[in-house]
Parts: sequence; structure tokens; C-alpha cells
Amino acid sequence: LPIMAPCTGELSKLFLVRDQRRSALARAIALGRQLDDKASELRREAEVEQSEARERISAMALGTARAEARSQALEESLEEARCEVSNLQHRLSSLRRLLEARRE
Repeated sequence: LPIMAPCTGELSKLFLVRDQRRSALARAIALGRQLDDKASELRREAEVEQSEARERISAMALGTARAEARSQALEESLEEARCEVSNLQHRLSSLRRLLEARRE
């Protein structure tokens, strides 16, 4: 079968379709690049936020450890104070008995 050459009207339509497809392809490529750029930007921002979050978590963990150590020290101090109070109460009781014994 012989190949028929398209007429001028059909040829111009083919060129128009070709140009539209090229334009659409160029827009798609540009949009793809924009998406890649945005994805890279979002990844960088996420990395910064993760780093900041890790720093905050470390700071909180350090603060928690300090608070726990201070709490433990206060508990020990409180126990020492209770022992001292108990000893003083015992001494006071002994002194009162001694004083009462001298009065008699």
C-alpha cells in the first residue's frame, strides 16, 4: 500500500499535537524538578527538626537524671534528719528521766 502524504491541514494538526506534547513534557519535567527540590527541602528540614528533637530529649534526660540524683540526695538527707531527731528524742527522754530521778 502506498503511504499517503498528509494534507496541509492534517500536517499542521500533527505539528500542533507534537508541540503540545513537547510542552506538556517540558512542564512535567519542570514539575518533577520542583517536586524533587521540595522533597529535598523537606528532608533537610526534617533532619534539622530531628536533630533539635534529639538535643531536647538529651537535655530532658540530663535534667531528669539531675532531678533523680537531687531527689535521692534529699531522701538521704531526710533519713539522716529523721535519725538525728530520733536520737535527740531519745536523749531528751533520757535527760527527762534523769532530771525526774534527781528531783525525787
